[in-house]
Amino acid sequence: MASPERQEQSQSGDKSYDCTDCGKVFSKNSDLKRHVMIHTGERPYVCEVCGLGFIERVKLTFHKRHHTGERPFECSECHKTFIKKSDLKNHQKTHFGEKNFICSECGKAFLKNSDLKRHTRLHTGDRPFACILCSACFTESGKLKKHFMVHTGEKPVACTQCGKRFAQTSDLRRHNRVHTGERPYVCEVCHQNFSQRHIYKDHMKHHGVPPGPPMPRNYTRPSNAEPLPTNGNRTVEATGPACAADVGQSFPAATSTAGDASDSSSFLQVDVCVKDEVLHLGDTCPDLAS
Repeated sequence: MASPERQEQSQSGDKSYDCTDCGKVFSKNSDLKRHVMIHTGERPYVCEVCGLGFIERVKLTFHKRHHTGERPFECSECHKTFIKKSDLKNHQKTHFGEKNFICSECGKAFLKNSDLKRHTRLHTGDRPFACILCSACFTESGKLKKHFMVHTGEKPVACTQCGKRFAQTSDLRRHNRVHTGERPYVCEVCHQNFSQRHIYKDHMKHHGVPPGPPMPRNYTRPSNAEPLPTNGNRTVEATGPACAADVGQSFPAATSTAGDASDSSSFLQVDVCVKDEVLHLGDTCPDLAS
């Protein structure tokens, strides 16, 4: 005897499409075809850069943005950019969403319990994801996967301007500033701008002001701002905490592309120690609290 759900579908004239492998029911044959690929392993949409396959074309489109560095969805609050619109919506909850999961150690609030669990590891020191090739340990599996590229030499993302390859999309975004001239980190005190966040943070320590979010891409320095430090006729980016407005002298010429053009593994080493709170057994990482 047919189930009540199937009888209702027959009476309404709606068709149903059943998966012969797991019994899951779909209202459209196209949905069933996509689902069957999960069982067969078929991936008809293949990335021409890295060879990774996908069931749906749209997922391949999103994946390609990891290679190109394209992030078309920008947060209006902090100007952070994202590959997918859904990622932007999830991010916007950090600005407007209700944070009901509270850390009992420091009082920091989170949107999701999983975020709280990851944060708690900062207090407990728990780093359950260990690299099998070195002593580095991580709080998240995703950070371990990124770190592993240091050992394998894998660089799946490439610059569309010059072809230079990188291990992570974040490395590519930093490198792209060599071509675009973008300097999104702007000092609110003296209005100097910086292409790299770590240089900007060191600079803000000199003023005793906590660093803020990146400025919009169309940001322009105020006409009444202090002049930037110069070397001859060239304006250079400050590479240390000193500020020309306070020191009253010019900076020596900086190797302006050294940070951008260095090998991506060096970026990974910086991110590993500073951003990912890595534990190096027998080694000393920079002070993470600074």
